[in-house]
Amino acid sequence: MRLSLFRFFVWMLLGFGVNAWAQSPLVFGSVKKQSLQQSHQFEGEVFSENGEALEGINLFFPDLNKGTATDRLGRFSISLPTGEHLLRIEGLGFQPLQIQLGLYRDAQHRFVLTEQTEELDEVVVRNQENQNVESEMLGKSSLSLMETKNIPLVLGEQNILKAATILPGISSAGEAATGFNVRGGKADQNLMLLNEAIVINPNHFFGIFQALNPFAVNRLNVYKGNIPIQYEGRTSSVFELSTKSPNREKFQAELSVGPITANALVETPVVKNRSGLMLGARSAHSDWVLRSLDDPKLNKSSARFHDLVLVYEDRLSEKDKVLATAYHSEDQFSITSDSLYHYTNTVAAINWKHQFNERNGASLVLSHSDYAFSIQYDGGVSNNFKSAFALQIDAARLKFNSKLGEKHQLTYGSNLMRYNIDPGALRPLGSNSLIREEELQRETALEGSLYIADRIEVSDNFVLNVGAQFALYAALGPAIQRNYLPDSPKSDLSVTDIVTYPANTLYAQKVFPNYRLSGRYKFSANTSVKFAAISIYQFIHSLSNNTTASPIDTWRISSNHLRPQASQQLSLGVFHDQLQLGLEISLEGFYKRQENLVDFKTGAQLFMNEFIETDVLQGEGKAYGVEFLLRKKQGRHTGWLGYTYARSFIQLDSPFPTERVNNGAFFPTNYDKPHDLSIAWNYQMGKRLSLSTNVLYQTGRPITLPAGNYAFDGGEYVLFSNRNAYRIPDYYRVDASLNYDYKKKSSQRIGFAWSISVYNIFGRNNPFSVFFVAEDGEIKGRQSSIFNVPIPSLNLQLKI
Repeated sequence: MRLSLFRFFVWMLLGFGVNAWAQSPLVFGSVKKQSLQQSHQFEGEVFSENGEALEGINLFFPDLNKGTATDRLGRFSISLPTGEHLLRIEGLGFQPLQIQLGLYRDAQHRFVLTEQTEELDEVVVRNQENQNVESEMLGKSSLSLMETKNIPLVLGEQNILKAATILPGISSAGEAATGFNVRGGKADQNLMLLNEAIVINPNHFFGIFQALNPFAVNRLNVYKGNIPIQYEGRTSSVFELSTKSPNREKFQAELSVGPITANALVETPVVKNRSGLMLGARSAHSDWVLRSLDDPKLNKSSARFHDLVLVYEDRLSEKDKVLATAYHSEDQFSITSDSLYHYTNTVAAINWKHQFNERNGASLVLSHSDYAFSIQYDGGVSNNFKSAFALQIDAARLKFNSKLGEKHQLTYGSNLMRYNIDPGALRPLGSNSLIREEELQRETALEGSLYIADRIEVSDNFVLNVGAQFALYAALGPAIQRNYLPDSPKSDLSVTDIVTYPANTLYAQKVFPNYRLSGRYKFSANTSVKFAAISIYQFIHSLSNNTTASPIDTWRISSNHLRPQASQQLSLGVFHDQLQLGLEISLEGFYKRQENLVDFKTGAQLFMNEFIETDVLQGEGKAYGVEFLLRKKQGRHTGWLGYTYARSFIQLDSPFPTERVNNGAFFPTNYDKPHDLSIAWNYQMGKRLSLSTNVLYQTGRPITLPAGNYAFDGGEYVLFSNRNAYRIPDYYRVDASLNYDYKKKSSQRIGFAWSISVYNIFGRNNPFSVFFVAEDGEIKGRQSSIFNVPIPSLNLQLKI
């Protein structure tokens, strides 16, 4: 095929201008036998050389001034006029491609990109498809494995979830806290998904390590402002984790060893170019570290964990794809000599995607999630016991996508979930134990939803998204529910009667309407404004009277007395790009109102409490804030600077003094940290060597302090301040790492990498908690820290 002289010069100019790699022309169909259609559908996939599906790769046609980007599965689809077009393919960390495309019929193609390994002067790849400005999704934070692999974290372990807390609007209560607080929300208000299956606890060892093999994870998307219409059941955010696509072309393996963990990942084709299998395994060998410590309490402790992940992907046809995921993790630790803690996660899911035609598609996800923990206590011969908790979630998600004309794209479908909770069991250990065996009634509930949303392209610059969702919730018998006197606090003394619901009987059922409204308006190619308004309900609640989430927190369903949590959020953002500098800039503000937040009475008894409503308080919450992000994705210097100013408050008011906190006024939540500044920076010193650093600062979280003491009836008692009236000292930390990555080429059998990192370089004694002890008749404060000295580590990695 002959190219026009004009297109030849455009091709050459663009090619030399950005160092793009040219390939032979691609021609689909024949000029002589072309159909009478004026346009054709061009779709396909973009993968790396190791078989990883690449998200966010830009495909741009300069002669048409039109483009698209790949989704999280590496797929793209675009309608193009019949004829010849110049195609440019660009992505972070990959050599750009330019191809002359001849399209005379509908066509599919699979592109493979090569990683940037040449030692070049600073290169800025100008992405024509500007996702930061173009995307309508407000409050979405995304991280890929490539962006986070060099971020220095504790003990050198890659952890994409911990890396997310360096982004604005996402934080945790401390270094050993298992949960995340998103825009002033509680840790139980985040929906954690792995390939669209629910994961109850995605952490090992109190959140220090993620419970997912870092080699297997491809990308994390966090939705904190405009939660997609197909998700429900959590009021603050959705953490959407996706695994790598198994290599369908050749065998591949990765191995790494660090001071605490060992990781392995194996990928192999099953049917070449059609299906592949990936198996990942990781285990901890931390006991030797604990035994080497001088502290006699710690050197007799133990901490072990392991996790397994299995992913099978099959491209059954051009229109059908199946993704099956199996995952299991297990932790066992003993920090004190008398207690042994054990918890497990198990997930199984199958995801089927079908494309009916270029305008209609569907997906079906079936999943099972299981989380359980137990505590074995040795309190002497007569007090030995074992307690247990379990939560199972079975879910089915059906989603359709339809394009109506050129202006409307519909998303609609339904979800159904079943919760089974065994809230507590207590069993004696040994024949001499005096502990009485007890088991709380299993709790069961159904949660379903119907939803529809429309993406409306009002104009070239203005896009509007409108959606409605109807959530149906019902608790399911067998169950025992109390009724209480309306003019008295809920307690054993105010019970009026007890209602028993037989098996499979519905109670506490109700329909809850939710809405989604969002939009984006482009002022120019580099600047846009986005807005969103959402409402959402949550029907299960974690119970913990600790200041931070932990792996042994229990969960309970909504009932006649434990009301569903509700949230309404408004957000507004301005987005701007400096393409010449490779910079993305965003400024977002939000305001959130919440209802029925769960808290507890002072001295609440949560362990083996059948009627938890007697110790639970529910109140209103409000949160607001501003988030700033400056991000650089291209060139030798990459990373981001983020700053968040945000406040989070709760109000626990009641006509009854025993159910009122701080006189019924709003007060800061346990996770209210107004100022949060973070810097993540990476400098590519050469084609293999890089230097990375983190700088973090956070306001200390609130605490309650003893304010004095008093005598009453012959005894002396401590008088405490208002709840959360004071704060622990501010948090500050600097980390750094030196990274070497020798990427194997097609002619080499083995590649390797190493990383030397230091966590908390300056050894700052950041307090995790503050507690008080009585010494010589005085109450004295003490603080506990997790890592109060620099923590060096060396990690080695092999790529086969």
